[in-house]
Amino acid sequence: MRIIFSLLFSLLFVVNVFAQSRKDIKTADLLFERERYLEASGYYKKALIKYKDDVYLNLQMAICCAKVGDVKMAGAYFQIAKEQHKGDWTHSMHYTQAEIYQLLHQFTKAKRHYKLSDPFNARKRLVSKKILECKYGEHFMKKKKKGVVIKNIGGVINSPYHDVLPKPNADFSVLYFTSQRARAVGAVNPEDVYQSYSLGGWSRPKLLSKPINTESNDACIGVSPDGQTMYLFRGTNGGDIYFSELDGDKWTEPQPMPFNTPERETSLSISPDGKTLYFVRKTITKKGGDSNIYYCRKNAGGRWSKPSKMSTVNTRYDEESPFIHPDGKTLYFSSKGHSSMGGFDVFKTIYNKETKTWSKPKNLGYPINTANDEFSFVLSADGRIGMYASIKKEGFGGQDIYTIRMPVSKKKPALTLLKGHVKNAVTNQSIEANITITDNEKNEVVAKFKSNGSTGEYMVSLPAGKNYGISIEKEGHLFHSENVYLDATKGFEKQVKEITLVNAKKGAKVVLNNIFFASGSFELSQTSYAELQRLAKLLKKYPQLKVEIGGHTDNVGDANVNVSLSQKRANAVVEYLLKNGVAKTRLVAKGYGSSRPVAPNTTEKGRQENRRIEFKIL
Repeated sequence: MRIIFSLLFSLLFVVNVFAQSRKDIKTADLLFERERYLEASGYYKKALIKYKDDVYLNLQMAICCAKVGDVKMAGAYFQIAKEQHKGDWTHSMHYTQAEIYQLLHQFTKAKRHYKLSDPFNARKRLVSKKILECKYGEHFMKKKKKGVVIKNIGGVINSPYHDVLPKPNADFSVLYFTSQRARAVGAVNPEDVYQSYSLGGWSRPKLLSKPINTESNDACIGVSPDGQTMYLFRGTNGGDIYFSELDGDKWTEPQPMPFNTPERETSLSISPDGKTLYFVRKTITKKGGDSNIYYCRKNAGGRWSKPSKMSTVNTRYDEESPFIHPDGKTLYFSSKGHSSMGGFDVFKTIYNKETKTWSKPKNLGYPINTANDEFSFVLSADGRIGMYASIKKEGFGGQDIYTIRMPVSKKKPALTLLKGHVKNAVTNQSIEANITITDNEKNEVVAKFKSNGSTGEYMVSLPAGKNYGISIEKEGHLFHSENVYLDATKGFEKQVKEITLVNAKKGAKVVLNNIFFASGSFELSQTSYAELQRLAKLLKKYPQLKVEIGGHTDNVGDANVNVSLSQKRANAVVEYLLKNGVAKTRLVAKGYGSSRPVAPNTTEKGRQENRRIEFKIL
């Protein structure tokens, strides 16, 4: 009986081992199909303990190792498969060898084995695509981009787990990313969102609390340029996009985007003016899935339009991770189509406002792109530093985040990154205020957003070559206006404007910086209308206010002439307000000439500041 029991126990043990091995292979194959090669390799390794000489398992491990950048181990596993295989190479072996050579950038050898893998054209479309990728690879390797430096962002950010989806704000001062590192609560190694600050180096990442992170998987897939809105991917309804807003120092409860469907929506980027967004929708089919980039536009009522496919960008292959640059016209994305040299490559396309079309997508080239996958590319406003997630041999484990020093370009982005703080003029406390950017030439609102209620910070990127009016409004305060002309010939610029708002009480006054007159004239320029409309709106909102419109000049020319000119300019502003429904009894026009300067008249800048219209509560 003991012998029989021992034999039964041994048999049961062997059956369990074989069953577990089959389960490991099935799990590995599923992960492999989903292109999760690092995780798949772990299960193949378990199966290899029992089937160490299995040709199929060694071939699969060879591909997994090549995909994660471990070329040496890829060669070792492939060598085992070759030694154990009896007879001539199979078509599958040729195909695997070709894949490894392609990932090693040995494209000539790869092309030869791809051809040998399909002598009867049974997989003509697939093999032809792989050979074409190799040809593109040869081309881009010969045209290697000079000045590109790719570095692992370092162990402060990266971990032995997957660290992906770098999502910085426009000036790269704050970085959000998603990681599968272990934490104290929730499921084992769930995806979570982390935050880090640029302080001469990246600070130790902070795990964001609820409602951003939950017990399930959470991924940050996009951040607005000012960092005040975060977009999240969650696995509800097949995969949906949510958004959360930064209210002071707290994130609001994430809300679903209106265009979510039972399909899988991922990877979102929003334009700097907040009026256009780009996202990926993956349509699930029996053959797998098809990922395409869509766009939506925000209408005058603040609602998003029905999503439309980007015809120029999408191919019959997958597209992923769109990123619209702060210049508002350059879209970066990853694609397996176009001129990819293997897997997902990063491309860019530029929007032409005149023709309302996107340019033919351009591959960013080698070494930014390789025969492996490159995802989630982002680029700083000045175009100098990029980031993406990738698996490379020198990584800390899994996918890591890398920085990319971009090639030096003579043509810098013609845009300005405008940032600063909004505070109360008396208490110096930070204020959440409504900020409106207007194109003064067109009298057209370019962007609307808020400063952060906790820090008072604001940030916006603006295309250069235009005259902008900036209005900052807060209940109980006089609105503050700034005028900014951005010179397109200067390329990229950073401007800091610290804003103080004064309480709406007797004696309070502000300069109306967006009211313009021609030299020596008292006729209002059309570029003044947006500012005047804001002033009329304020006076209608507070009908009890009585105000003085004060005209001021510099000290150039005859003093009496200057007083007369300043009075006529003040009168012109009052006349506009009267025509727009403000009672005459509430308005006083006063010309001061050059008698009340706010800056020295010894410089052009000082004289410009002295030529102004002021608004004062009586």
